[in-house]
Amino acid sequence: LHYCIPQLFAFLNKINQPANKTTSIVDIGCGIGVVVLTLLRLGFLNVKGIEYSSEHVEIAKYMQKEFNYATSGESVFMVGDACNLYELPSEHFDIVFSNQVIEHVSNVISMLCELQRINKKGGFIQIFAPDYRYPFEPHYQIPWIPFLQKDRAKYWLDGFNLPYGGLNEFHYVTLPMVVGLCKDIGLEVLWCNTHGSISPAASISASLRSSNNNEIYLYAKKLNSQNWRPDFNDISFSIICRK
Repeated sequence: LHYCIPQLFAFLNKINQPANKTTSIVDIGCGIGVVVLTLLRLGFLNVKGIEYSSEHVEIAKYMQKEFNYATSGESVFMVGDACNLYELPSEHFDIVFSNQVIEHVSNVISMLCELQRINKKGGFIQIFAPDYRYPFEPHYQIPWIPFLQKDRAKYWLDGFNLPYGGLNEFHYVTLPMVVGLCKDIGLEVLWCNTHGSISPAASISASLRSSNNNEIYLYAKKLNSQNWRPDFNDISFSIICRK
């Protein structure tokens, strides 16, 4: 089970509002359903997974059937857009969970408003995502110049012999940015933290953004020639809010 869920449960225990087997939980951007399936295996009765990829939803449904995780008959996995969860009723879930999703949406505030809408009054929202203040890109699994402009990032990827396609699949988000937006829409931020560590050898100064394109390419090529591999956990943040 992704460590953010035990982290959330431990936090709820600490504030004397523990989750139980009837707690309603939705995973927004559930992928192939690992978190949801694990919760079902642990005996949680009211869980749901929403995923943008129809292929991932079909895999999740297949795994649920193979593992024989019985439910009330209602569909556990659904295709949906995190920025427009029209298929989910308002104020329905005790816990809304989202792991490594918010960096993939183009309108962060729209997603946050939808998470807030489907969350019950007094319910909890947990958001987990990479913190792009730090010099690592977790999708490519390479060091990264913080906030490097996407058009110039192509030269960085050239140095690592990597394709450009992934550039359109993530946006720079940070802990202070998302905390601020949560507060702006009226969520109470109960707890937030940054996880992971980075070795000095992997540190990359944001000042490299002022380098020319050829210098960016050559720096990346140098790192690649050294067979650089991540020797640290990617830097990610976790936020727990209450509606």
